[in-house]
Amino acid sequence: MEFVYFGTTMKLAFLLQVVGLLDMGLSRNLIRQKRDWIIESYSIDEEHPGPFPFCLGKITVNNEKRELTLIGPGATEDPVDLITIDDEKQLICINGPLDYEQPKILNVVYEENTPSGRASTRLGVEIKVLDINDNPPVFSKEIYYATLEESKQQGSEVVTVQASDADEPGTNNSTFKFRIESILPVPTNAHFDINTKGESGIITFKGCLDYKKENKYTILVEAKDQGEKKQLSSTSTVIVEVLDQNNHHPATSIPFVHGRVKENEKDIQVGRLQVTDKDTKGTAAWKAKYALHGDQGGHFKITTDPETNEGVLTIEKPLDYEKLSMKNLSVSVENEEPLFCCEVKVRSATQLWEVDREKCLLVATPPQFAVTIEVENVNEPPIFKPAVKHVYKKESIAVGSYLEKLTAHDPDDDNAMLKYFKGEDPAGWVSVDPKTGEITTANNLDRESPYVKNNVYTVIIYSVENGKAPLTGTGTLIIHLADVNDNLPILEQSQLDMCLSDELVKISVRDPDQSYNSGPYYFEILGDVQRQWRLEPKYGNTSNLIKESVAYAGRHSLKLKISDRQGLYLEQNLHVTVCDCTGSTSTMCETGQSRPQLAGRAVAVPVIALLLLLCILLMMIKCEKRREFIPLPGTFKGHVRNYCTEGPGQDIKPVQKNDGVNITQLPSQIQITTQGMLPSLVCQQQPCRECILTKGTTSAMSKWTGSVCNVEFHPNPIPIPTILLTEPSSLDLACSLSLDPNFKPLDAICRPPNLPMLVVEDKKCTFPVHK
Repeated sequence: MEFVYFGTTMKLAFLLQVVGLLDMGLSRNLIRQKRDWIIESYSIDEEHPGPFPFCLGKITVNNEKRELTLIGPGATEDPVDLITIDDEKQLICINGPLDYEQPKILNVVYEENTPSGRASTRLGVEIKVLDINDNPPVFSKEIYYATLEESKQQGSEVVTVQASDADEPGTNNSTFKFRIESILPVPTNAHFDINTKGESGIITFKGCLDYKKENKYTILVEAKDQGEKKQLSSTSTVIVEVLDQNNHHPATSIPFVHGRVKENEKDIQVGRLQVTDKDTKGTAAWKAKYALHGDQGGHFKITTDPETNEGVLTIEKPLDYEKLSMKNLSVSVENEEPLFCCEVKVRSATQLWEVDREKCLLVATPPQFAVTIEVENVNEPPIFKPAVKHVYKKESIAVGSYLEKLTAHDPDDDNAMLKYFKGEDPAGWVSVDPKTGEITTANNLDRESPYVKNNVYTVIIYSVENGKAPLTGTGTLIIHLADVNDNLPILEQSQLDMCLSDELVKISVRDPDQSYNSGPYYFEILGDVQRQWRLEPKYGNTSNLIKESVAYAGRHSLKLKISDRQGLYLEQNLHVTVCDCTGSTSTMCETGQSRPQLAGRAVAVPVIALLLLLCILLMMIKCEKRREFIPLPGTFKGHVRNYCTEGPGQDIKPVQKNDGVNITQLPSQIQITTQGMLPSLVCQQQPCRECILTKGTTSAMSKWTGSVCNVEFHPNPIPIPTILLTEPSSLDLACSLSLDPNFKPLDAICRPPNLPMLVVEDKKCTFPVHK
């Protein structure tokens, strides 16, 4: 056992701690008593083997009969009962081994208690645990991994290891050093060292690395402390993997390449260039990089096959046999990673070695390939030069005007005969001379045509060579059309509805010409309607038709004059229906209230028309089979008076004799259709007869033997044909007879618009005239 006594300074420091403990005791005892301040100090080695209890020494007491009590860590606090005191012998003892790495100093207090339980004396006791070298250095990792590039310069750091020692800091027990215990495999041209810096060990190398000889090193590193009585150590493993770098050039066994390609071909593989490399496959040190030389026209491209490392030579831009029949190229190859080399010259035990990293670079040269490409001639189509031409024309140019001339040439034969044809001319506006390729207008050009996009019309022209296997060349003529004012401003709506309570309705105009030939427009109302209607504004892209208060409900027909910016105008009719929209639906605008019904009527009208046509056809078939006329009855029952039923008696002769009209004199285009039976009558006017000869048409000429106007009176009615006029408007006024005034209202109701009536005045009989 070894005891150590501490000096006065250490005792004073401990005294301050004891005073704190004594103050805590004073708080429990309000009676002030006289105390003796005594400091005791002991020491013991950690991990003392015993036997236990092991007594450190005897303490000084004032009264041997008093009871002694220990308070503090190791006694009443953890570790509890490690320190005890013998009341009879006044000895302080340790009941087990102590660890320096746990509490390094144990401070306890013992009390001398009177029989009444009062503490008369308190003594501070300090027990110091003395460190021994019982902890070896410990590495932070059992195995360290590191990578090292083959081309790394000597002296470079490989990896740093870390270790620590739990013994007392600053002593030999916790001070340690690193050393390399072993390296496998043993380097041929390299050497590894480790330098200790505190708790770190830095591993470096010197010399040259060679991936082909050694690509992995296993280094065993030891950390050993400097304990005086005994030295403890531990080891860790460092695995260093060498990465392959480019220290070998690509090599080739066949430096010549010959290829054939047809002219005008592209994206065709011409040949493959084969190389070998001793570096690791797939790395940048192994991958080849090819470069073309002598390709002034940029016709070729070379790439690297990632699997085989071959150079793939392809043609990117077509070749022309007439210009070049053979092409000579050269191709150089190197690796993606720069080449390096390292050679050991002189080895040293204390310093870096002498190495050469430049000599091999001067000797090594990258390989090159000589490439010869033979171009094969093929039949080529005619070529337009230029392939696209632009021409600028006004859309108003006359038909037959010259536009442009597109010519082509045969690259294989300058004297070849070529023919020109239109390829695409969607509007049919141009024609092309088959011999010269001269293009002229065949129809009027129209900038507003749907075939014109952005004022541009495109024409495709073909040129065909005259050979056994003729080929076709294509040229393009782009015609830029300038606008002329060839379109009139037109109302977008010629019929408008408005309520009587409305003040205005908007008028819109469209003009497909460009802006300088279209709007803004000038609006003007023609006629004597200014009291009822006016336009505001009179100048603009649109205008408002304003209804004055005097305008009545009903239909109004207005004539508008609309002029474009250049003064070109058009007079147009605008029909406005003014409706009383405040009443019931019966007073609403007809167009507005009947719109839901128009859809049904639009479907019903064609259906009814088809049915009527079918009925007429059936009736015509039926009448054709019977081949007989059914006379009209002599009288009609009803409230309408009978006309055309009166005639002269059998013994009365006509007042006026008329030669009539011989149907055989009518033109062959005359068409007469029998629609019914009418009583006999006499045509009185000579102009009527002449009109029928010149205007009439008949389809029953071969069957009709009578005369149209030379009809005599008979007691029984005979059939009268309906006369169809090809152009009713051309009928002479002498042939247009007037109706009896009593039939004027009926004529106004039943007669279709613009359909004239052929009337015989004396008998009041009518012949409907059909278009």
